[in-house]
Amino acid sequence: MIKLSLPDNEPELMLLSDIKHLIESAREAVISKANAELVILNWNIGKLIKSQILKNERSDYGEKIVATLSQLLSMELEEDLLNQLYSG
Repeated sequence: MIKLSLPDNEPELMLLSDIKHLIESAREAVISKANAELVILNWNIGKLIKSQILKNERSDYGEKIVATLSQLLSMELEEDLLNQLYSG
């Protein structure tokens, strides 16, 4: 087993700190971008449901539509994921 130790001089400590900062910044940027994409995705899904299913009207059965779509998509996407995992 390899034993690691922290650097004991200033340049190496600065390098370690700089690299850590780069990784943390990239991680935050990825999370921010993913969250923004999810907001846009959900807005577009709602827009499609409203225009294609509800014909731009409000509906009491909207929750049922969302639940049904959710179940159908979950099954289909789960099957796609399993196929990807086991095909390669």
